[in-house]
Amino acid sequence: GTLVYDLQLSGPVATGSASVFASDDAMGLRNGDMTARVDQLIGLNASVRQAGGTVRLRAVSFAVDRQWACIDASGDLGTDVLSNLGAGYGEDLPDVEGQIACSGTMLDVLLDGTSQSGISVDIDARVGVASASSLNARIGGARGEIAQALRALGFTRSGGDFVYVRELGP
Repeated sequence: GTLVYDLQLSGPVATGSASVFASDDAMGLRNGDMTARVDQLIGLNASVRQAGGTVRLRAVSFAVDRQWACIDASGDLGTDVLSNLGAGYGEDLPDVEGQIACSGTMLDVLLDGTSQSGISVDIDARVGVASASSLNARIGGARGEIAQALRALGFTRSGGDFVYVRELGP
Protein backbone atom coordinates (compact mmCIF):
# COMPACT_ATOMS: atom_id res chain seq x y z
CA GLY A 1 0.00 0.00 0.00
CA THR A 2 0.86 3.63 -0.34
CA LEU A 3 0.05 6.40 2.12
CA VAL A 4 -0.92 9.68 0.45
CA TYR A 5 -1.35 13.04 2.16
CA ASP A 6 -2.81 16.03 0.36
CA LEU A 7 -1.22 19.26 1.52
CA GLN A 8 -2.27 22.90 1.16
CA LEU A 9 0.15 25.72 1.98
CA SER A 10 -1.09 29.24 2.53
CA GLY A 11 0.79 32.03 4.24
CA PRO A 12 2.82 35.20 3.86
CA VAL A 13 5.87 33.37 2.47
CA ALA A 14 4.33 30.79 0.13
CA THR A 15 1.15 29.30 -1.23
CA GLY A 16 0.71 25.95 -2.90
CA SER A 17 -0.49 22.39 -2.88
CA ALA A 18 0.90 18.89 -3.35
CA SER A 19 0.36 15.25 -2.54
CA VAL A 20 3.06 13.60 -0.44
CA PHE A 21 3.34 9.82 -0.59
CA ALA A 22 5.19 6.98 1.12
CA SER A 23 5.29 3.33 0.10
CA ASP A 24 7.47 0.33 0.97
CA ASP A 25 10.13 1.26 -1.60
CA ALA A 26 9.79 5.03 -2.22
CA MET A 27 8.55 8.35 -0.95
CA GLY A 28 8.08 11.72 -2.58
CA LEU A 29 5.80 14.42 -3.83
CA ARG A 30 3.27 14.57 -6.68
CA ASN A 31 1.54 17.46 -8.44
CA GLY A 32 3.40 20.13 -6.50
CA ASP A 33 2.47 23.72 -7.31
CA MET A 34 3.93 26.52 -5.21
CA THR A 35 4.73 30.21 -5.38
CA ALA A 36 7.12 31.66 -2.78
CA ARG A 37 7.96 35.30 -2.11
CA VAL A 38 11.73 35.75 -2.13
CA ASP A 39 11.67 38.77 0.19
CA GLN A 40 10.30 36.47 2.92
CA LEU A 41 12.81 33.60 2.52
CA ILE A 42 15.18 33.58 5.49
CA GLY A 43 18.78 32.66 4.75
CA LEU A 44 19.10 34.37 1.37
CA ASN A 45 21.57 37.17 0.72
CA ALA A 46 20.03 40.49 1.88
CA SER A 47 20.35 42.15 -1.56
CA VAL A 48 18.58 39.20 -3.19
CA ARG A 49 15.76 39.37 -0.63
CA GLN A 50 15.45 43.14 -1.13
CA ALA A 51 15.14 42.68 -4.91
CA GLY A 52 11.96 40.72 -4.31
CA GLY A 53 10.15 38.53 -6.78
CA THR A 54 8.83 35.01 -6.71
CA VAL A 55 9.96 31.44 -7.20
CA ARG A 56 7.36 29.29 -8.97
CA LEU A 57 7.09 25.50 -9.06
CA ARG A 58 4.53 23.93 -11.41
CA ALA A 59 3.54 20.27 -11.75
CA VAL A 60 6.57 19.18 -9.71
CA SER A 61 6.84 15.50 -8.83
CA PHE A 62 9.75 13.51 -7.46
CA ALA A 63 10.42 10.21 -5.74
CA VAL A 64 13.38 8.90 -3.76
CA ASP A 65 14.15 5.34 -2.72
CA ARG A 66 14.98 4.10 0.79
CA GLN A 67 18.61 5.18 0.36
CA TRP A 68 17.45 8.74 -0.60
CA ALA A 69 18.48 8.30 -4.24
CA CYS A 70 16.37 10.12 -6.83
CA ILE A 71 14.37 7.60 -8.88
CA ASP A 72 11.93 9.91 -10.70
CA ALA A 73 11.51 13.68 -11.06
CA SER A 74 9.71 16.14 -13.32
CA GLY A 75 8.24 19.61 -13.25
CA ASP A 76 8.84 23.24 -14.13
CA LEU A 77 10.51 25.98 -12.11
CA GLY A 78 10.94 29.68 -12.71
CA THR A 79 11.81 32.94 -11.02
CA ASP A 80 11.94 36.66 -11.74
CA VAL A 81 14.45 37.33 -8.95
CA LEU A 82 17.37 38.02 -11.30
CA SER A 83 15.43 40.46 -13.47
CA ASN A 84 14.33 42.27 -10.29
CA LEU A 85 17.90 42.31 -8.97
CA GLY A 86 19.19 43.62 -12.30
CA ALA A 87 16.60 46.40 -12.38
CA GLY A 88 18.08 47.70 -9.11
CA TYR A 89 21.42 48.10 -10.91
CA GLY A 90 19.96 49.46 -14.14
CA GLU A 91 20.74 46.19 -15.93
CA ASP A 92 18.59 43.91 -18.03
CA LEU A 93 18.91 40.47 -16.40
CA PRO A 94 16.64 37.64 -17.51
CA ASP A 95 13.93 35.69 -15.78
CA VAL A 96 15.05 32.06 -15.57
CA GLU A 97 12.94 28.99 -16.29
CA GLY A 98 13.70 25.31 -16.27
CA GLN A 99 12.92 21.78 -15.18
CA ILE A 100 13.84 19.22 -12.58
CA ALA A 101 14.94 15.69 -13.39
CA CYS A 102 16.95 12.83 -11.93
CA SER A 103 20.61 12.75 -12.85
CA GLY A 104 21.85 9.42 -11.60
CA THR A 105 20.84 9.37 -7.94
CA MET A 106 20.75 13.19 -7.67
CA LEU A 107 17.83 15.59 -8.13
CA ASP A 108 18.95 17.98 -10.89
CA VAL A 109 17.48 21.48 -11.21
CA LEU A 110 18.34 23.16 -14.53
CA LEU A 111 17.43 26.81 -15.13
CA ASP A 112 18.38 29.24 -17.88
CA GLY A 113 17.40 32.49 -19.52
CA THR A 114 18.68 35.24 -21.79
CA SER A 115 17.76 38.92 -21.52
CA GLN A 116 17.02 41.18 -24.47
CA SER A 117 20.43 42.81 -23.96
CA GLY A 118 22.19 39.42 -24.32
CA ILE A 119 22.99 38.58 -20.71
CA SER A 120 22.69 34.81 -20.32
CA VAL A 121 22.21 32.77 -17.15
CA ASP A 122 22.68 29.02 -16.76
CA ILE A 123 22.13 27.35 -13.39
CA ASP A 124 22.63 23.68 -12.56
CA ALA A 125 21.84 22.62 -8.99
CA ARG A 126 22.29 18.98 -8.03
CA VAL A 127 20.67 18.00 -4.76
CA GLY A 128 21.38 14.83 -2.84
CA VAL A 129 20.66 13.74 0.69
CA ALA A 130 23.20 10.94 0.97
CA SER A 131 25.83 12.63 -1.23
CA ALA A 132 27.25 16.10 -1.78
CA SER A 133 24.98 18.72 -3.35
CA SER A 134 26.27 21.38 -5.73
CA LEU A 135 25.29 24.66 -7.34
CA ASN A 136 26.92 25.84 -10.57
CA ALA A 137 25.87 29.17 -12.05
CA ARG A 138 27.30 30.90 -15.14
CA ILE A 139 26.37 34.43 -16.23
CA GLY A 140 27.59 35.72 -19.57
CA GLY A 141 27.56 39.29 -20.87
CA ALA A 142 27.42 41.03 -17.47
CA ARG A 143 29.27 44.35 -17.15
CA GLY A 144 29.25 47.57 -15.16
CA GLU A 145 27.56 47.65 -11.77
CA ILE A 146 26.04 44.19 -12.17
CA ALA A 147 29.55 42.75 -12.68
CA GLN A 148 30.61 44.39 -9.41
CA ALA A 149 27.51 43.01 -7.68
CA LEU A 150 28.27 39.50 -8.96
CA ARG A 151 31.79 39.72 -7.53
CA ALA A 152 30.32 40.83 -4.19
CA LEU A 153 27.99 37.80 -4.26
CA GLY A 154 30.98 35.43 -4.68
CA PHE A 155 31.09 35.01 -8.47
CA THR A 156 34.53 34.75 -10.11
CA ARG A 157 35.58 35.60 -13.67
CA SER A 158 36.19 32.64 -16.00
CA GLY A 159 36.57 32.92 -19.77
CA GLY A 160 34.58 36.15 -19.99
CA ASP A 161 31.71 34.82 -17.86
CA PHE A 162 30.98 35.09 -14.16
CA VAL A 163 30.89 31.70 -12.45
CA TYR A 164 29.66 30.64 -9.01
CA VAL A 165 30.34 27.12 -7.72
CA ARG A 166 29.28 25.84 -4.34
CA GLU A 167 29.33 22.32 -2.95
CA LEU A 168 27.67 21.18 0.26
CA GLY A 169 28.51 17.92 2.02
CA PRO A 170 25.96 15.19 2.65
